[in-house]
Amino acid sequence: MSYGKDNYSRNQKINMKTRLFSQNVLSKKRVIALLFLAVLVWVFPGSGHAYVMPAGQLADLMTANFSKIETMVITQSIHLKNQREHEPERILKEKIWLKAPCYYRSEMINKREVHSMMDYESAADQPTADAVFRLLFMAYNSSGVQALLSKMGINLELVAFTRFEGIIAYRVGDKDPEMPQLLIEKKRFLPLLLSYYLKEGAGRKMVTVRFKEYEELKDGWYPDEIYYSKGDEIKKRYFITDLQSNVPIECQLSKIPTHDIFPPYMTESSDEQGAPPQKKKDSQYDGEEEGLNEIIRVLKEKYH
Repeated sequence: MSYGKDNYSRNQKINMKTRLFSQNVLSKKRVIALLFLAVLVWVFPGSGHAYVMPAGQLADLMTANFSKIETMVITQSIHLKNQREHEPERILKEKIWLKAPCYYRSEMINKREVHSMMDYESAADQPTADAVFRLLFMAYNSSGVQALLSKMGINLELVAFTRFEGIIAYRVGDKDPEMPQLLIEKKRFLPLLLSYYLKEGAGRKMVTVRFKEYEELKDGWYPDEIYYSKGDEIKKRYFITDLQSNVPIECQLSKIPTHDIFPPYMTESSDEQGAPPQKKKDSQYDGEEEGLNEIIRVLKEKYH
């Protein structure tokens, strides 16, 4: 009798250990599954039901942020550095006048320093060397923005989600960083980054413009900080110190020149810019497969 009781008690302990082991395994699997789902939500919020908007719709929503702004008068400081010359950073002051859809005037406030920097900027009272990026904020409608992007060589057929400096954004254009592209913040549909090529000598140089610290005006939005780089040489940072929107402009304006835009598919002998070469559409998210595989690997190492 005693032997039977001992055997029964031993079997109970074995069954209990088996159940505890099974529960522990199931618990670990649940933790992995929950963490995996949490990471998916963090990396790709709304990916279960969201869709990638076409470029035309994105242009509509982006342009709506600026379409009520007819004119702007901006005073800004320019922090300028020429990497090639290894000179210290210079700080200039500039006043610019903008009128939609494409008119512009620039005047340097501290003209003495400007005359010693003719390699970097045009003469005082003339538009600075490159104001093309400002056209993004001056278009009345999306067709104007799309025409500008196409002229820059940005492929409007390629649209995908991406993450830029921790911000979920739409990428319009090729994901290759050497190709022109536009990044648009997903939440507010504000431009974050624009890249394009300008003609220089017998070749071209990439321009990258980063838009930061947006300020909401009574008539729309405008970035308080703009970081501009051209190739590996010219680095400029614009900091707005004063901005007035929809005020009268009495001075004479010039049309912002776009003839130096020189996309990769355009050759020196081309009379007209053709359409950018079509490529296979990208995945909804840049590097989605690689990112998921890495997440799965880390979770498995931690819980197995």
